[in-house]
Order: sequence, then structure tokens, then C-alpha cells
Amino acid sequence: MAALAGAAGIAQRARRRVIARDARAFERFAQLLVLAMFLNIASGAFVRLTGSGLGCPDWPLCKGQPVPPFNYHPVIEFSNRAIALAGILAALLTYLSARQVADRAARRLSGGVALLTFGQIPLGAVTVLFDLNPLLVMSHFLVAVTATGLAAALLARLSAGGSTPVPRRLAWLAYGSVVAAFALIVSGTFSTAAGPHAGGPDIRRLGNLLDATYVHVRVATTYVVIAVLFLLVLQYGPWRPDRWRGLALALIVLVPLQALIGEYQWHNQLPWWAVLAHVSVAAAVWIACVSLATRVVATRPG
Repeated sequence: MAALAGAAGIAQRARRRVIARDARAFERFAQLLVLAMFLNIASGAFVRLTGSGLGCPDWPLCKGQPVPPFNYHPVIEFSNRAIALAGILAALLTYLSARQVADRAARRLSGGVALLTFGQIPLGAVTVLFDLNPLLVMSHFLVAVTATGLAAALLARLSAGGSTPVPRRLAWLAYGSVVAAFALIVSGTFSTAAGPHAGGPDIRRLGNLLDATYVHVRVATTYVVIAVLFLLVLQYGPWRPDRWRGLALALIVLVPLQALIGEYQWHNQLPWWAVLAHVSVAAAVWIACVSLATRVVATRPG
């Protein structure tokens, strides 16, 4: 009994040291969470684009070993698993911190991230065991994107403005920009599933690349139109949220960069490193888009 009490005491002291105890520390946890979610998306794309999706054909081990053999594909695949584990730990610590120092909305957002990241464990296992079925791979990626969006909303909400009512048209543009950005990412997953980088040379493709790209480009155009309208209303309208200009500038830089990378990769036979850059910038656009929309629509009592 004494040993159990001692272990419980150690665990309690460790918890107090790790969990955030004030708003500033909690914001640092939220920043770390967004970074972990971004790295999870980028590393997952790296696995798929290098054809390493079955570098570890079993799960949770890698070729029957707890540590992967020092070969190209197993190391890449296992590294993504390690990054995903770091994201799960970051989500768990952020949620536990939110329970101590944050309001109900922050607890729900951080809890959503934690649930989604934990859900990635069985989904990732099933994806590997079913030899990277394209629908499972797409689902795995989109769950990561959704978790990243919730993490971005959590962080942005921590510095949202006061209780001034948001103009209706601005709120609808904010929501519309997020919906269009998510639709753009979804259409991009169909393009990847139909293209040469579906996870390996023997992985089944889904659909036709030309048709998928045709839809993807038109969804991208829709997003750009909505985003431009959103930014114009923010710039010239009568209401603006706090600390919005940095996020707006990020979108102004990242969206054209995303388009340029997309044009380059299409006209150069889709080199994997260019597609990786395209996916990584897309994740950054998604974070900036959700963050800006959250700053607009999220209000807290003054």
C-alpha cells in the first residue's frame, strides 16, 4: 500500500509540473498542438509521396520488430508513427490543461482534437492492414486535417476579440471560407488518390487524374473568390477582429504560392517533392484560414 501511495504521489506531482496552470502556459500548449498537427500532416504526406506507406506492413510493430530496420521506407513510415504519437501526447496534455484553466469552448475544442488523434490509431492500423485502400488513406488524412482545424480554432480563440456583435455577412464569409478550404483539401485528396503518388507502385488508384484535377482546380477557384471577398470586407468594412492582419497577410502570401506550386507540379510530371510542398502549404493555408475565421466569429464576454 505504501508503494502504491508513493507512486500515486509521484504521478500527481508530475501531473502538476506538466499540465498548464495559467492562461499563458495553456496558450503555449495550444501553439505546440498546432505545430504537432501540422507536422503530422506533412510527415504523413512524406510517407505517401515516397511510396513508404507499406514500409512497415504490420502494426504496431515494424516487420515484427519494435524498432524498424534501418532501411529507407521502414524508417520513413515509422518516423510518421513517432510524430503521430507526439501529436497524441500534445493533444492529451492540452486537453488536461484545458480542464484546469480554460473555458467550456476550449475544453470542447481540445477534447475534439484528442478524440480525433486517438481515433487515428485504429484507423491507421486498419489502413495498413488493408494495404492502403485509397478510401481509408483519404479518411486518415482528412481526420488529421479536421484535428488540425480544431487545434487552429482553439489557438485563435484564445486571442479572439470582445463581445462586439459580428456583422452577419462577415460571419457568413468566415464560415464560407472554411467550408471552401476544406472542400479544396478534399478535392486534392482525390487528385492524389488518382495520381502517381498513391502510396506505392502497387497501390490501387481511385478514379481518373484528369477528372479529379479538373474538379480540384474549380474548387480552388471558388475558394480564392470567397477568400478575396472575405479579406476585402475585413479591410474596408466597418468591423475588424483583433490581431487579424498577420493571418490575412499569411493567406495573401500562401494562397498564390500554393497556386504556383500546383502549376509547377502539373507541368513537370508531379515530382514527389513538389507535391509534398503543395500539401504542406495547403496545411498552412488551412491553419491560417481557420484561425482568421475563428478570430472573426469567436467572441468572449468583455
